[in-house]
Amino acid sequence: PHTRGIMTYHADKDGIIFHTSARKDFFKQLQKNPSVELCFLRDNIQVRITGTAHLLNDQKLKEEIVSKRAFLQPMVEKMGYDFLSVFRVENMTATVWTMA
Repeated sequence: PHTRGIMTYHADKDGIIFHTSARKDFFKQLQKNPSVELCFLRDNIQVRITGTAHLLNDQKLKEEIVSKRAFLQPMVEKMGYDFLSVFRVENMTATVWTMA
C-alpha cells in the first residue's frame, strides 16, 4: 500500500471531495480499488476516515475548484478540464484517536 498526500477540497455530510490528475497512477489505482482511508491530525487528535471514492463527472465543480486553486489554471489551459479527476469519498466511517 502507498500513502499519498492529497488536498481535500470540501467536506460535508455527503462526503469528502478531493481531486487528482487523470494521468497519475493514483487515479488508475482508485479506478481498480476505490476503498480509501484518509487521516487528519489536529491538536493531537487523529481522525481516520474510511470510505469509498466515487468519481464525479461534474464540470461546474471542476470549474469551481480551478477558480479557487490558481495552480491548476495553467494545466487546464494546456490540457483542458479532462485532466482533472474529482472524487467524493462516501459511505464513511470515522475512527478517532488521541494520546489519551
